[in-house]
Amino acid sequence: SKVTKLEPAIFADKIDTHTNKYFFKFQKNGNCYFLKEINDSFFCGIYEIRPEICRAYPWNKGQQ
Repeated sequence: SKVTKLEPAIFADKIDTHTNKYFFKFQKNGNCYFLKEINDSFFCGIYEIRPEICRAYPWNKGQQ
């Protein structure tokens, strides 16, 4: 990706060849690939360009 300087195959699986949509991969511990930890604090490593689903988090079924 232009911003991460990583090949998308490292952090995402392409799922739809017609729409070119991707799913993020998870680390072995189940965390998002871009979840970073510094001094026992966690943060998004791509916060400024995070996907829409991440922007909506936390989301629950009661929200529209």
